[in-house]
Amino acid sequence: MITIIPQNRSASPDGCLDLVRTIFDQTLKNSWSDEGVRSFYELIEKARVFNPFRYYLAVDGMTGDAAGVLACDEAISHIVLLFVSPDYSRKGVGSALISAVANATGESGLTVNAELTAENFYVKNGFRRINDSINEKDGIKTVKMFKKIKKPDRINVPPAL
Repeated sequence: MITIIPQNRSASPDGCLDLVRTIFDQTLKNSWSDEGVRSFYELIEKARVFNPFRYYLAVDGMTGDAAGVLACDEAISHIVLLFVSPDYSRKGVGSALISAVANATGESGLTVNAELTAENFYVKNGFRRINDSINEKDGIKTVKMFKKIKKPDRINVPPAL
């Protein structure tokens, strides 16, 4: 069983960012350009200093192992990073992280700049391309995607007497 734990905003992001770097090195580093890898490492180091993100950590309830991490903007409207440990790949961890963030946001939707290799994963989780353009920066190709969040209607309850 996977448990999603929102991380305290005042806590250091180092544990989450260390997990991101480890998973990146295991899974994506060799397929990215040197420029892309340098840019990604710079993003991680800036995030350590400025702590601009909210983090959600996926933890295996049986072993206590960190299974994945999602970082989003302060408004919980844009997914910045989503990484799942190879040991937990295709076991619903990434989907559970997206679901947790979708439930936490007060926004009407979530956006992500999805790497092309992750586009199908996001489509399976309700995201759609915003347009047909493919963006490239530092050798990394991404597509802008959006997921509409349907929030339950609020029920107006009169105040207690």
